[in-house]
Amino acid sequence: MTTRGVASLVPVLAAVLVTGCSAGAPAARSGAAAGVVGTVREGGVTVVLAWSVGRGGEPVLTARFTPQQPGFHLYSATLPANGVDGVGRPTRLEVGGALAPVGAGVADARPESLRVSGVDRPLEVYPDGPVTVRQQVRVTPGRPSLVWVTYAACSRTTCLPPVIRHRVDVALPGPS
Repeated sequence: MTTRGVASLVPVLAAVLVTGCSAGAPAARSGAAAGVVGTVREGGVTVVLAWSVGRGGEPVLTARFTPQQPGFHLYSATLPANGVDGVGRPTRLEVGGALAPVGAGVADARPESLRVSGVDRPLEVYPDGPVTVRQQVRVTPGRPSLVWVTYAACSRTTCLPPVIRHRVDVALPGPS
């Protein structure tokens, strides 16, 4: 099979891994894209969670953080938990319970420095627009899956209220 053929199987494999949303999950089943297991719409950002398959076949939880307005950015995952001088919050995808992180989450965007009036040092932010964070996980069946997202969206002139450790119920990946 060609590399292109293998690459075209990834979305199919991801869909096979997904078992659906757990009870009370915020994601809607109807009309959801294949693999979507959770959605958060809060703080001016939409976060879509989905399972995908890593290079070695391991499960990867993917979170796409999309500001709902143009001209807004998200802060780097390396920002301190309480921001810098109280400004900003890191963009984070955290897992627990049945899900153990394997390594650090990886963002698809490179942070850039932003100077903000009244803050002593530059802030690390992702470029305006969406950013996707991928977290490889190890799954322990028989325990609840715990997933939290943290983020804050700002423009050059306005910051929206941060979302801190918002829990999202997601189904474990596995055979359907």
